[in-house]
Amino acid sequence: MKLLMIDRDKIKVEGYRLRFKSGRMDIGEMVKSIKIHGLLCPIVVSKKGDHFKLIAGERRLAAMDQLGWKKIPAIEKESEGGADILIMGLVENIVRLNLSPLERAMAMQEIIENYRYTQEQLAEELGGYFVDSPRQQTGGESLP
Repeated sequence: MKLLMIDRDKIKVEGYRLRFKSGRMDIGEMVKSIKIHGLLCPIVVSKKGDHFKLIAGERRLAAMDQLGWKKIPAIEKESEGGADILIMGLVENIVRLNLSPLERAMAMQEIIENYRYTQEQLAEELGGYFVDSPRQQTGGESLP
């Protein structure tokens, strides 16, 4: 794992994206936060030929684009491609509670169907992050 400053034109957003609701991509607050506090967490990329593939941080990258950043702080993770990239992005978003249960389920189904993972293999890869807490399942309301 390396921390790099990458030319923006070398970063590609390609393939399956975890977020599918356009409202989830509203970046106005993130732009404001980056202007005030700077970027607190670099994006995560993987080297793919002559460019880098975005693994996690699509909203952060969009905010930096809007701010006109030419060099992007990024953590480079080594990857063989395929399922491990999806799993890394899924774990980051689940840990940060940025995915709805439906988005999590769709991402997991993508990995199971396209990369021939069993549910057990995927659960092991996710390290328990796929399980909702009772609070998440009720939308934050208290249970009786």
